[in-house]
Amino acid sequence: MASMLADMGRELERSGDFIGSHEALAQSLSLFRECGDMISASKTNAIVVYLAVVHGHYADARPQLEEILHFYRQARLNYFMDIPLWLLGVIAAREGDYTQAKEWYTECLLFDQQIGLPRQLAECFIGFAGIASAEQDFERAAQLLSIGETNAAARANPLESIDQIELKRLTTILLEELGD
Repeated sequence: MASMLADMGRELERSGDFIGSHEALAQSLSLFRECGDMISASKTNAIVVYLAVVHGHYADARPQLEEILHFYRQARLNYFMDIPLWLLGVIAAREGDYTQAKEWYTECLLFDQQIGLPRQLAECFIGFAGIASAEQDFERAAQLLSIGETNAAARANPLESIDQIELKRLTTILLEELGD
């Protein structure tokens, strides 16, 4: 039941029903914890935190992401660490802490390289492009964004909604700054 609710919450989020998504995920999280399945609970909590980031609730999301990352490291669940690393990078970038954002994105990329799965590659390059744009290095931003777009197009899963929005935002900025 908990797994089904987590899947339903994810699908509701993709369809834009954030309230329904949050309710389903909260129920799922509660059931996973009740069953003692802390691994699934932490994965579901990562989705809940992702939604907090989407809606700009960074102060709520950051400590939860750090807790999830700590749990993954302690439990040696390395396979899952890239999501909280990437989201911590998103938060740092959105708050204007570009040095910290670069560190989180770099750790995420190195982690994905280590496990041999470039799951967050496109997202990190889009994040790096956003930082370069904020630092007024528009040519570098365009190069990084191109890498992110190419990697996103080459994989089966679509970009997360926050990266789709960032991709559109950066494309608009770069077209204004650099032209076609």
